[in-house]
Amino acid sequence: MQRKPLPKPSKNNAQIKEYTGAVQRGQKGYYVAPSKSGWSVKKANAARPSGNFATKAAAISYVKKSADPRADIVIFGKDGKITVVEVKSR
Repeated sequence: MQRKPLPKPSKNNAQIKEYTGAVQRGQKGYYVAPSKSGWSVKKANAARPSGNFATKAAAISYVKKSADPRADIVIFGKDGKITVVEVKSR
């Protein structure tokens, strides 16, 4: 029995558009998390933090000023649990 290759989906496929959009949004996310020296801001998929701050408020302020307006912001508490997720409108 010979297998037939699956047809390639069209670029107008709604599921593919939603999936690629979700991947792109995830790459624009920022994280505010506690660190040894205070609070750090890290972009998704980055190896090093974008900045380190003494207070959580300063880190959040930095993210809101410098991040892409469509970027999601995830804020962690001192215990390491997610406390706030700010999802920007698309």
